[in-house]
Amino acid sequence: MKVRATLCESCIFRPGSVLAERIDARLAEEWAENDTHQTCHQSAIASDDDDGLMDPETGEPVKPEDAAVCRGFYQEVFLKKGTGQLLRIMERLDGLEFSDDE
Repeated sequence: MKVRATLCESCIFRPGSVLAERIDARLAEEWAENDTHQTCHQSAIASDDDDGLMDPETGEPVKPEDAAVCRGFYQEVFLKKGTGQLLRIMERLDGLEFSDDE
């Protein structure tokens, strides 16, 4: 499972990020309620028609396994709170790959 090695330039968890202020209780509650993780929006975003993930630059479909986990989420949510079932499983299986390669 890919995890970004560093925060991307526009990471919502980056200190001083305009988007950091938008990480509100609703989003944190969604992560906890679904025991899920945040995909790095630079590697993939949800498509407008809800058909899954797409590359934000090309609009091409992205397989979930090819989308990286947000580094900020990994640092600030997973490591501190343990939220993210798939991350916990992959960590136990030594299946986390840290990389900034697209």
